Amino acid sequence: MITGFDHLILLTADLDKAIADYSALGFEVIQRQDKGKGPSENRLIVFDDGSYLELLMLVEPDYKKAHRFFPLLEYGDGWADYSLVCEDLAEEAAKLSVAGVPFKDPTSYSKTLEDGRPWVVNLLLTGWGVGSHCMPFVVSDGTPRELRVPNAVTTHGNGATGIGSVALVTGDLQALEPGLGALLGAGAPVASPDGAARSLRFGFGDRFLVVHEVAAGPSEMRTHLEARGEGLYSVQLTGGIGSLDAALMHGARMSFA
Repeated sequence: MITGFDHLILLTADLDKAIADYSALGFEVIQRQDKGKGPSENRLIVFDDGSYLELLMLVEPDYKKAHRFFPLLEYGDGWADYSLVCEDLAEEAAKLSVAGVPFKDPTSYSKTLEDGRPWVVNLLLTGWGVGSHCMPFVVSDGTPRELRVPNAVTTHGNGATGIGSVALVTGDLQALEPGLGALLGAGAPVASPDGAARSLRFGFGDRFLVVHEVAAGPSEMRTHLEARGEGLYSVQLTGGIGSLDAALMHGARMSFA
């Protein structure tokens, strides 16, 4: 069963600038103390509900070219992907298999912290690199979650407490229904905002995602779809006070619920 959002990935070409800007937005940006350096660098913004935002920069040239997010780099900073956390990864893979939805067999990824403790996360890829960019990747922890997602700092100056919902855009909503339905159950029709012809809401607990099929004609959604392709469009955070300055968000659309 899907239990919530795990994390969202913001891809940036300048991690130092993203850290400074997100700190200015009122977020506490932290660094997980992994041992050694890898081909990418990241920082985390961890929320009270256990979810987090990842500010990610691809560093090593060959790694960058082979990465599933490489096509996004030419469009500048912005949302790249989202993940959901589940109780049983094999169960989610079985649901996708029955629905005939493409996915990569679950794999494990691990790192070691500077104090010698390893952390392990199990991954089920269904979107980028496999299928529609509107599909998530699904994770489950193989070690205590706090090793991968440090939870010592979850209070933010802007009051944010978690990831409440995400909105995705696509040119073909019907094609997405089997995959999202397999993971989250049938979507419910909801009123479409400007720029969308049809919208479906998929819920899990008190969190949800909405997929908008972009309408013909000029709109902000149409511009986004044509520039970056289908996928993550905007995010609503729980808690929070005031508004967030779009000029500091590195191409991300984000607001408080």
